[in-house]
Amino acid sequence: MRRLVLPTVLLSSAAFPLTITGASLALADIQTTLGPARWVVNGYNIAFAACLVLAGSLADRVGKRRVYAAGVLLFCLAGAVSATAADVAVLTASRVAAGVGAAAAVAGGTAILAEVATGAARARALGLLGTVLGGGLAFGPAVGGLLVHGFGWRAVFALPAGLALVALVLSAWFPATPAGRRAAEPAGARSLGNPTFLAWAVAAGAFMAVLVPLLVYLPTYLITVGGHDAGAAGAWLLFLTVPTVVLPSVGARLGRPGAVVLGALCLTGLGALLLVTIAPDSGLLALAGPFLLVGSGVGLTTGLLDGLALGSVEPGQAGAAAGLFNTSRLATETASLAAVGALLQAVSGGALVDTTGLRVACAVLAGVAGLAAVLVVVLRRGTGARVA
Repeated sequence: MRRLVLPTVLLSSAAFPLTITGASLALADIQTTLGPARWVVNGYNIAFAACLVLAGSLADRVGKRRVYAAGVLLFCLAGAVSATAADVAVLTASRVAAGVGAAAAVAGGTAILAEVATGAARARALGLLGTVLGGGLAFGPAVGGLLVHGFGWRAVFALPAGLALVALVLSAWFPATPAGRRAAEPAGARSLGNPTFLAWAVAAGAFMAVLVPLLVYLPTYLITVGGHDAGAAGAWLLFLTVPTVVLPSVGARLGRPGAVVLGALCLTGLGALLLVTIAPDSGLLALAGPFLLVGSGVGLTTGLLDGLALGSVEPGQAGAAAGLFNTSRLATETASLAAVGALLQAVSGGALVDTTGLRVACAVLAGVAGLAAVLVVVLRRGTGARVA
C-alpha cells in the first residue's frame, strides 16, 4: 500500500535524530548511574555517518525495502538494549548498533520515497523527510528533558525504539522494491557538478554543523556547569529550537533568497561567536540572545534551501538530488558532532566541567559558518548568478 510509505518513513525518521539530541539530556543521569558515558552520543553519531553512504549503495543492490526494514529492526532492538543496559559498555555498544540501523533505515527510506513518488510529489515527500529529520533534532532536547524528568534516562531510548517498532510493523505493507544495478552515472551524482546546487548544500551543511553540536553539548553544559536540571535545560534550549520551526515561512516570503541565506549564515555565526562569552552564571540575555541568533539563522533557511537546491537541477533529477541533499546534510551534521567531540576531548578531556571546551568549540563553529558564507559567494559567483 503506497499510501503507508510516506507516513511510515516519516515516523521512523523522527526517531533517529530524536535519539541524537534527546540523549544529550540524559548524559548526566547516565553518568551518575553507570559511569562516564561520552561515547553514548559519539558512538551513535560516528556509526551513523560512517554507514550512511554504504547503506545507500546496499539498498540499490539488495533492495530498498529490505535495507529499510533491517535498519529499523536493528535500531529498535538496539534501543531496547539501551533502555535496559546495566553497564556503560553495553549501552555504548547498543548505541553504535543503533547508529548503524539508523543509517540503513534513513538511506533505505529515502530511496523508497524517491522510487514510489514521482515529479512534484517526490520532491514534496523528500522535503517533508528533511523537515522531520530537522524537527527531530531541534526538539530532541525538549522531549529528552521531559522524558528524563518524568521517567528517567532509559525512556530517552525506549520512546524512539517504540516509534521504530510501529514503523517496522507498518513497513510489512510496503510495495516490493526489487534490487537493481546502480546506474553508471546516477542523477544525484550529476548534481555534484552543479555549483549552484553545491552552494546550497554547503550552506545547509553549515547550518546543521553549527546547530546540532550545540543541541547535543549545551544540555550537558547547562546541567553540569550551569546547575540546571534536565527539564530546565530543555526549556532553555527552546530559545534555540523554536525559531527553527516558526521562521521557515518568513524566510520563504522574503525576496532575494541568496541574500537571505548569506544573512542567515552571518546570524548563525554571530550567535556561535557570542557563546564564546558564556559563563556558569550567564543570565537570560547572555544565553537567550545567542540561542535566538543561531536558531533564527537556521529557521530562516529551513525549507528555503531545499527548494533552492531542487530548483537548481533539472526536474528529472529532483528526486535523486533531494536524496543527495538530505544525505549530505545528515553526514555533515554527524561529522561535525564527531569533530566537536574530539575537540572537547583534546581541550577538556571530553568532560564539560567548565567553560573552556565549550568556548573553543563555539569559536570553531562560528568559523564554520563564516567559511560557508565565503564558499556560497564563490560558488554562486562562478555561475554568473547574482551573489546576494
